[in-house]
Amino acid sequence: GGNSQVRNIDIAKRLIRMLGKNEDSIEFVADRKGHDFRYALDTAELQNSLGWKAKVQLEEGLEKTVAFYKKRAAEVSAK
Repeated sequence: GGNSQVRNIDIAKRLIRMLGKNEDSIEFVADRKGHDFRYALDTAELQNSLGWKAKVQLEEGLEKTVAFYKKRAAEVSAK
């Protein structure tokens, strides 16, 4: 969903859990110049000018994305 402020590490931890992995799977590397610690989306302009509204919340969107890629990986490996 829009208008969320979530740190990148928190997204990574959510994805790790959804994949049934341990947080030890996260490998930390040196930050690059201009490193983004979080992304904050402001959807007010979309809502006001186009009437747009997020259809799913962040957690549901992540779950759907993980499910899609798991299914796709299974299809590719079955070929």
